[in-house]
This record gives sequence, C-alpha cells and structure tokens, in this order.
Amino acid sequence: MTVTANTLSDLDAALKQLYVDSNEAEMFYDERVGFGLVNKDEMFGGRNTPVVVTYGRTGGVSPTFATAQTISALRSKKIEDFLLTGVDEYSIIDVPGKTFAYTRSRDMAWDMLVSSMAARALDDAEANLADAIEHAIFRDGSGVIAQIKTVLAATATTTQVDFTEPDAAMLFELNERFNSVAAASRFGADIANSNLYCSAIDVANNKVTFTEVVAGTDDVSNWDATTNPYIRQDGAAPSSATEATRIKLSGLMSWAPTTAPTGGDSYFNVDRSASSRLYGKYIDYSGLSREQALIRASAVLAKEGGMPNVGLMGISPFRGLIEELGLRKQDVDMNPVGARGLVANIAYRGVWVHGVNGSPIRIMPAAKQIGDEVWMGRMEDVTLHSAGPALNLEDYDGLSILRHATEDAYQGRMAFRGQLSVKKPGRSGRFKLQAS
Repeated sequence: MTVTANTLSDLDAALKQLYVDSNEAEMFYDERVGFGLVNKDEMFGGRNTPVVVTYGRTGGVSPTFATAQTISALRSKKIEDFLLTGVDEYSIIDVPGKTFAYTRSRDMAWDMLVSSMAARALDDAEANLADAIEHAIFRDGSGVIAQIKTVLAATATTTQVDFTEPDAAMLFELNERFNSVAAASRFGADIANSNLYCSAIDVANNKVTFTEVVAGTDDVSNWDATTNPYIRQDGAAPSSATEATRIKLSGLMSWAPTTAPTGGDSYFNVDRSASSRLYGKYIDYSGLSREQALIRASAVLAKEGGMPNVGLMGISPFRGLIEELGLRKQDVDMNPVGARGLVANIAYRGVWVHGVNGSPIRIMPAAKQIGDEVWMGRMEDVTLHSAGPALNLEDYDGLSILRHATEDAYQGRMAFRGQLSVKKPGRSGRFKLQAS
C-alpha cells in the first residue's frame, strides 16, 4: 500500500487503513498455523464467558421397565460450564520524534516515511502480537518458553545455552527479556536476579546467548544448566498455577494437562476430575515411531468418541514423520479461517495419516508447537475468544499514534484481550513423540 500524507493525522489514517486491510486479508495467518486454524470469536466480554460442555446423558435404559424408570430418575444430564476469564497481550511500536522532524525537511521524505512506517511498523506490531498468541495457544499460561539443556559457554555477564526442546531457538527474538524458573515448577516465581536479554540467536544449532540486563545485579549463574531451569518471558509470571492468576493465555497444554486432574481441581471453575471427557489426554509415545504414535493417539481419542481431523507438530518432528513415510506420504492443503468464518486464499501444507476410525487426519507443522509433541483433535472445537479483533489496534480515543509523555517519541499500540477454549476437551490431546 502506498500513501501520501503531510501530517500526523494522515499517518494515523494510513495506519488504520492498513490495519483494516491486513485483517481482511489475514496477511499474517500464513506463517502462524495455530493462530490461523482456530476459530475466532470476537464477542468475548463480561465478567466471564461460559463455555458449556456436556459429558453425560440423561435417561435410563433396561429390559425391565421399572428399572429403566429408576435409573432415569437417578441419572441426570451432566453439564459443566467453563467460566473463561480474559488475559491481555500487548504489542508496542515506537518512532523517535526526530525521525519525523528530519524527514519533513526534504521534499517527498514525509511521504516516504509514512509509507514505510505504516507498512513496516504496523506489520511488525501485528506480527509480534500474532507470534505471541500463536506461542500461547500451545502453552499452559505459565509464561515458560523453553527449558535449558546445557550451558555451552559463559562469561561474567553472558551465557550461551541450548534447549531440551528441538527448534526452541526459533521462539526467541533479539533484545527480548527473560527470567529463569526452577525446574520443579513451571508456575513458580522467577528466580531472583535472573533477568537476562537475548543477545544472539543461532537457530540452526538451537542455541541462544543471553546477557545480563543489569551487570553486577543480575546473575548468569541463576541459569546454571545443572538444575535445568525453565526460561520464562519477562513480566509473564503468574502468582500461582490457578488459571485465574495467569497472565498468559491458558492454551492447549492446560486444556490437556500432563497429569490427569484429581479431586478438587478447579479449571475455570470446573472440577475436571469428575470425567475424562472434561480434559484432553496426554500419553508418552516416545518409544514408538511417529506414524505409530499418531495412529495410537487417534485410537485413544476414538475411545472418547473423538474423530480427530488435525494433528499439529513441531517442525523437526514433522520432518521426521516425512522421512518415515517416504513415498507413502499423501500431501494435503488446509486453509485458515478468519473471525467471520471466511476461508483465506492460502493454505498450509501437510500430510495424511489415517486414524483408527477411518477418518483421515491432516498432520501439519507448527513452528510454535511444543518440542517433540503433537496436538491432535478437531480445529472446530478450538476457539480463540477476543474482545474485538484478536489483533486489535488501540484507538478508542480516535488516535492510533500517541505522543510519549516523558520522551521525544511517538507510540502505536495493539492488544489482544481474550482467552482460548476447547469445546470438547476429552476428544483432543497431546502426545509425546520420539526425540528429533
């Protein structure tokens, strides 16, 4: 898009138009599989948004009429409503004031700035926010990004590490800030004086270098791999494991917990221990081939009445599956769906795997998926609820560009406000795959 502008109000209008155009075209969904494939519901609001799940039938059945009546009187329909509470995610872009001043001093420079900023800065803001949501869709709300495997090199102020999860280095961006978390609990507090920022990334070798934010105060020894700590996004620490205290989205990992819920569980106000139909399955199939694991996973879900049609895997596990299938693989395309149910004119590439109930399952790579895992289920059961568009331009006061109060700069803001739900959680699950 090319725009002509002479004032900040023109820039504001250009940003808003680009925001509308990008949402209509769903321009970012082609790289973000989880974000693109989930249903969008933009009507999230109120104190809570209920998601109703039926997990037991009413009525009695018996060859004896009186017995059928007795059972019917005792057997009521089992219904639970998950009371979703929203979380926030922000994406901020900044432009120094001197940039505007210097570009206005030459002919056409202002037009070029407006075109460049509107197209590139807004692209970055949306891409950053979409990345954050895509990542959170697969996680548990703890804010954990990855787990340290080994400290490869260290100085007084820096440490280079690799990760237990394949492709984890893809999840980091330069100058982002992180804290370490004890391996004993993903939902534990940040380790004191462990605030480091990402200073170098080596995606090919799955390595990242971190540097102390405040030298002499922060301590790289808190990232010692002998304890295999987790790495958490700065500012994302919940006050407890309860989903009501989580700052990040409660994603698929929390809807299908690693450990089955026990009595007293309260997940969005629901005790899921009452029935396995209220939570997704988690099974370790790392001792099998990936193809065998996928078939067995479909069998587990079939026992709950599930007919999974999608499996989302990390890039390296997906590569391993392709190598296993060889010439036997069958390609498939799957299109993303927008907030109004419209199918975008792009597609994600994947392969078919046949489930035990005869239904084909589309297996696709998702860059933000958890290590050597596959999430399997039906995408129509997964909904991303948001208050307005998921990628929302903050302009309630009519302005999309704001003047900083304490510095010579201008700022644009985007935000996501909402939550994720799985309509039939018992018919989906996470399955551990062999190491990549």
